[in-house]
Amino acid sequence: MKTHPSLLWIAAISTAFAACQPKNEANVSLLHQEQHKAPVTEEEVTEIQPDEQLNRAIDDFAKGEKSQCVIALNEAIATMKTLSSSVTGIHKERMDQAAVSLRDLASQVEAGKVNDLSAFNHVLGRVGRALAKYRLSVTETEFFEATPEASGATLELAINNLEKVITKHHRQLTGEEKQLLDDASSVATQLKQGTKVDEDDLKDALKTVDGEIEKWNKEFETR
Repeated sequence: MKTHPSLLWIAAISTAFAACQPKNEANVSLLHQEQHKAPVTEEEVTEIQPDEQLNRAIDDFAKGEKSQCVIALNEAIATMKTLSSSVTGIHKERMDQAAVSLRDLASQVEAGKVNDLSAFNHVLGRVGRALAKYRLSVTETEFFEATPEASGATLELAINNLEKVITKHHRQLTGEEKQLLDDASSVATQLKQGTKVDEDDLKDALKTVDGEIEKWNKEFETR
């Protein structure tokens, strides 16, 4: 991932960036219509993706380094808040809820109330699904701004990390779920390779992945 010139400043201060208006609003689908401005991409926020910050928190906790775990969780919270500042509607709601969950988890770890990693599963599952939904909106923005390669890379990131989140923090995918994500991944691969992808095919892929996210939200948030 390309490093933004102001990364260190952002990591230290964690301020929200103004997002760019999409250039082709007339073509934006239902996913994108929930926003009034284009989401800030992770490249503009930090070179360390939220996933990597959270993985570091897990590793630190497993090693008994709880203070370092709290630091990593707080970094992820700051990143989530920055990303959330550029979106509205359900995208912002989910990102904000995930950030609050992370803050609660960080407080519990700091207070010594978390004894094992199983306490992380529900929170990190929620965060991962919120990030995946956010990345779908970024994918669409990039596609309509005539950057299909970037769009494909973002969609691939969304799908790959979503699959990891579900299998690591919840359960194994069913055969049907795996096939649906694989089909969407093939669209991401075409975009990354510069192959022309029809707008409807991209929208179908986004709708499929979004549908799985919403299904999993209902399944895992009601347990």
